[in-house]
Amino acid sequence: MVKIKLQLGVTDQKKKSTEAKKDIIYMNNRASTEQYRKRFTECNALAAVRNTRR
Repeated sequence: MVKIKLQLGVTDQKKKSTEAKKDIIYMNNRASTEQYRKRFTECNALAAVRNTRR
């Protein structure tokens, strides 16, 4: 009985850690996409300004 309880606890911890990793990865991806979007819009704005000057 004790062994089974220990094993269950370990699997629970593993599951929690994988969930946390997934969350961290998701947040990182989201942050990078936000940065990319911001940079992209800035580039577009600069290009528009450059084109209107001509």
